[in-house]
Amino acid sequence: MAKSNFYGTLLLLLFSCLFQAISANSSPAAQPLPLLRLPLHREVVPVLRKGKVVSSKISFSVALSIGQPPQTFRAVMDTGSGHVIVPSESCKSKACALHRRYNLSASSTGLAINADGSQVESS
Repeated sequence: MAKSNFYGTLLLLLFSCLFQAISANSSPAAQPLPLLRLPLHREVVPVLRKGKVVSSKISFSVALSIGQPPQTFRAVMDTGSGHVIVPSESCKSKACALHRRYNLSASSTGLAINADGSQVESS
């Protein structure tokens, strides 16, 4: 197995285990989720010091399609969280403007949720 493929598979397995552990703890009746295998994209950025490469920053990202019809996003796989958060189309900040935003009204399956997982009440 190629080195980058090994790290991608290892990272994906870690996320799968983390997500299953979170799901199992959130509801006593929750069933384990099937293992998902997603192709990871390895990104390497050189770190320069005085014009010389002294190290590299490495990240893994994946293309995710959310909702019906699908809206595709590129997400960085972060071991510090089990959440996937995408910016909403209603977000007007400079940070949101730099990224693709999720259009909830264009999705027949999307739900607005709070940080605790509860559904946002309609206003």
